[in-house]
Amino acid sequence: MMVSGQEVRLPADLVYVSPSPNAIPEQQAGYIGQLREKLVRVHEIARNHLKQRAKRSKAVYDQKASLQKYKVGDPVWCLNESRKVGSCPKL
Repeated sequence: MMVSGQEVRLPADLVYVSPSPNAIPEQQAGYIGQLREKLVRVHEIARNHLKQRAKRSKAVYDQKASLQKYKVGDPVWCLNESRKVGSCPKL
């Protein structure tokens, strides 16, 4: 669920029908409810950390990124896909 955002359907889920909530003993139902609440909290914490990390990564990238302004006559790399014998294709 944490990877895809939805419950994974396994072949065993199709073959074996999950028991109804009434068939689960009271003690196990409480544990299942607590486990679900913990998983919801864990996912929320993970989402918050991912958002914070994305903001930090963007800030660090933006600090290092620079806008290059070219003037007429400046040498630049140019993509030339035609191959000519005897000349370097990079320039």
